[in-house]
Amino acid sequence: MSIEEVPVIDLGSKSLTESTASSLLRACNELGFFFIRNHGVSKEFYEKLISGADELFSSPEETKQKLIIGVSSYTPRFVVSPFFESFRVSGPNFPASIAALGFTQSLFGHQATEFGNLLDEYGSKMTDISKRVLKLLLNILGDNIENKFYDPEFSNCNGYLRINSYTPLGVNDDEEVQVFKKHTDISYVTIVFPNRRKAKRGRYSCGEHWRFIGGLEQWEAEICHTLSRFEEK
Repeated sequence: MSIEEVPVIDLGSKSLTESTASSLLRACNELGFFFIRNHGVSKEFYEKLISGADELFSSPEETKQKLIIGVSSYTPRFVVSPFFESFRVSGPNFPASIAALGFTQSLFGHQATEFGNLLDEYGSKMTDISKRVLKLLLNILGDNIENKFYDPEFSNCNGYLRINSYTPLGVNDDEEVQVFKKHTDISYVTIVFPNRRKAKRGRYSCGEHWRFIGGLEQWEAEICHTLSRFEEK
């Protein structure tokens, strides 16, 4: 399947056509991702979220070192990679999670409250979107799997938000650096929104070659192989 064939799923639609469902199943099996649109999250909201994240990453190093450090909280540079810095906050109470991480008014001032409120709204929206995506995936597997498994297995699931910064120190904007290698997420569904000002393009493997994805206008939903093989089990 080429990148041009990867389906763009309209979350505003109540049902999938047979052709779209077939393309979605093929994308999950062959590539492990597809695109979504009409998710209901405005660009204005994302600009606020990105601005808040930029402020967070640009905080003084001595201030960030006072946060709880670890791969499940704040990951500073040079722990995983010299190019990688990350904050992780868990649901369903995102403001409480980021406060427990150490992102408090005493360290970050009013920015802590404002960003906590943004995360609360974002977490609520993403929980709803994730549920809709998961129901679609269960539906395309057929055999009434959505009705059989969604409520008992997935209805009470919570997620987490990881905000990543990949911009290496001392590297100009035009220099290409590989910072994100092949991996498998433990989650069933990972929804990726790249900041187009920095995440200029991604790439995926196709046999022995790499193909590039440029200018992502939609979100990318990356599907763990566990779900792709769900029907076989």
